[in-house]
Amino acid sequence: MLYFFRRNLFINLIFLLLFIVLLFVKDWLTPAYYTIQPLDSPLTKLVYHLLKSPISQAALAVILVGWQSVMVNSLVTRHRLSRLMSYIPGAVYALMVLWIARFTLHPALIATTFIMMAFIYLFRLYKKYMPAGTIYKAGCFIGLATLVYSPFWVYIIAGLLSLFSLRRRSIFEFLQLFSGFLSPVIIFISLSFYHDALANAWKFLFVNPFWPSFHLNEPYWQYAPFAGFFLAYIFIFLNYSSLSKKKSIDASKKIGILNWSFLL
Repeated sequence: MLYFFRRNLFINLIFLLLFIVLLFVKDWLTPAYYTIQPLDSPLTKLVYHLLKSPISQAALAVILVGWQSVMVNSLVTRHRLSRLMSYIPGAVYALMVLWIARFTLHPALIATTFIMMAFIYLFRLYKKYMPAGTIYKAGCFIGLATLVYSPFWVYIIAGLLSLFSLRRRSIFEFLQLFSGFLSPVIIFISLSFYHDALANAWKFLFVNPFWPSFHLNEPYWQYAPFAGFFLAYIFIFLNYSSLSKKKSIDASKKIGILNWSFLL
């Protein structure tokens, strides 16, 4: 199956998108409907208010997975994180999403799009001249992801690790990242205050659990994908040296950043 993605050609991109659609067929026929939670972000509630039918939610989910798969592939090929230039990373990412999220339009899936945009800008920082705008944009995307799914605030740590690894240790660059992160949050709080919804904004930002909640009374088999993902991470962590072997300095650093970011 992965034979169709072994080359970095436009036709292989078409195969990748068709592959994602085929993976999605079962969920298209029986789409899962996301139930809005009381402490969900107002931005998230607006999306689900506009997409009331399960089919429309499923359609947006597959579009996001396709876009994210292309972004993953672009990161790997553009920054030479793999010796083989192919669409296999995008296909593997789509399989992981199918295994873990079942293509449900969960807020985390929407927020992941902004996190990937942040990594696109963070990976441009190596030896970049006057990177203030790039750092600020990366922080903004992490802030937007947080406004969609609050536990993703932890990716500000990934941003700091990127600055620490790819740039010189400058307090001004750290402040630029934080200013970008806080900009959408401050705008969100200001709009909430204007519409007399400051209490809801406060609950979302500070009452929401900082980490995804798990319920031990759920069937144990539902946690099998997360256990598999954890074992896969352990395998990658133990083989980190071989994965970064014979890579350029910046590629090795970026692999390290991704390795620690997956742990978040």
